[in-house]
Order: sequence, then structure tokens, then C-alpha cells
Amino acid sequence: MRCLLVVALALSAAAQVSQVHKPAVIPRGWTASAGSVPKDEPVKVTIGMTRSNRDHMAKLLHKVSDPQGKAYLQYPSYEEIGDMVRPKAENMQMVREWLAKHGATVEKVHPHGDYIHAIATIRQVEAMANGEFKVYEHATQGKIYRLTSGVFVDSHIAAVIDTFSGSFLV
Repeated sequence: MRCLLVVALALSAAAQVSQVHKPAVIPRGWTASAGSVPKDEPVKVTIGMTRSNRDHMAKLLHKVSDPQGKAYLQYPSYEEIGDMVRPKAENMQMVREWLAKHGATVEKVHPHGDYIHAIATIRQVEAMANGEFKVYEHATQGKIYRLTSGVFVDSHIAAVIDTFSGSFLV
């Protein structure tokens, strides 16, 4: 009985994952290769954070685009847009900590905070995305690594990001 309780607690404590991207569709002309993916190769990863105030931003864009409105052509500045859409600081910190937990290194954060660029190994990206890379080849365009199973991240991370992508060209 005690063993069952321990197993139940362990399962409930396990991180829940949510899908961020559907499985990749492999374009015509690309075929799966028998080659292996070098797990320790570093790749660039881009995390697209969920922007704040989307509804407000959409309303503002309609106001400045309406020739009959008082705000017509009164565009906000780059800084004002940044202040409006910048993700919450705690969400940014949570994603930074998640990247660090997986061994990724944050390389750059966009000034508006809506994109985080990091470097991680293939192995680290696979762990973050709960997937496995495969090698695909094209007769004239070379090779590419693809996470064909989709991207599944911890649910608390999926709730604050919109995209998880990278540069996985060979």
C-alpha cells in the first residue's frame, strides 16, 4: 500500500507536457536518412514568448488605420510598442530558468522581450521538446535535422510561449 502511494505521488509530481507545435510535415523531395544526429552538436533555438496586451494592440492598430478616427496615422513609437507587448517579467524569468535547467545558454533577448535566442545541444533540445531529431536529405539542398514528432514542453512553459524553433541545418 505504501509503495502504491509513493508511485502515485511520483506520477502526480511528474511534469505535465503540452503541445506547442504539431508534428512536422516533411516537404516533397526530402527523405529520411539512415544517418545519425550528432547529439552534442550545438544549435540555435528561438523561443517566441506570448506577448502581453494582444487585444489592446489590435484595437490600437484599428484606431490608427481608420481614416475617420482621431488617432489616424498616430502610430506608437517602437518603445511604446515594446512597453505594450512585453511579456511579464516573471514569465521571462521562468523560461530563462527552464532553458538553464536543460543546459541551454541564453544568447540574446529581443528588446521587446518577445523572443529569447539560446544555444543548446541537440540532446538538450530533444529533452526540452520531448522529441527526437531525425536526419532528412534532399538531392540538391543537402541535409536537415527535424523534430518530426512535434514539440511538447512542460505545461507551465507552454502557457507562456507561442513558438519553439531553431536552426537545425547540417
